[in-house]
Amino acid sequence: MHVQNKEMFRRVLLWLVMVVFLILAGCKDKSVDHNKSVDHYNQGVGYYYKSDHDLAISEFTKAIEINPKFVMAYNNRGWAYLKKGEHDLAISDFNKSIEIKPNHSGAYLNRAAAYSKKGQHDLAISDFNKSIEINPNNARAYSDRGLAYYQKGEYDKAWEDIHKAQSMGLKVSPEFLKNLREASGRER
Repeated sequence: MHVQNKEMFRRVLLWLVMVVFLILAGCKDKSVDHNKSVDHYNQGVGYYYKSDHDLAISEFTKAIEINPKFVMAYNNRGWAYLKKGEHDLAISDFNKSIEIKPNHSGAYLNRAAAYSKKGQHDLAISDFNKSIEINPNNARAYSDRGLAYYQKGEYDKAWEDIHKAQSMGLKVSPEFLKNLREASGRER
């Protein structure tokens, strides 16, 4: 009887070892994937700052393929598309950023910039509003919304936003201020 128990114990132990092995074999090391994704993202940032937007897009895409919820990879790929003049692709990436992280004020600010580049100032203003709602301390959002109002000919609103941005410490382009003065017929 003692020999039978040993044999049964060995069989159960072997069975448990096989089960653990199969479980571990089926588990991927998520930290390795995360590190690869971050590596591609960092390479993309490097290419972006070297103005090699095609390679930046390629690296951001690799990062996204590994981690489809990588908000910053979508944001930066969107900016690379924007630099290439591919506004619709940029907007698509900013949309994805917002889908993943709805309270990311920067994603709204970025999409607003893309809408502005397309001349879609109402959509841009809507996104600037959302960005400001999420982060009311972002002087750039006020300044950029002021520019969108200027482009629409809504000079009083443009001045209001420019003053707000300046009160928050943002230096506004003297050339823009000159253009706003001339267009609005106001000094301030």
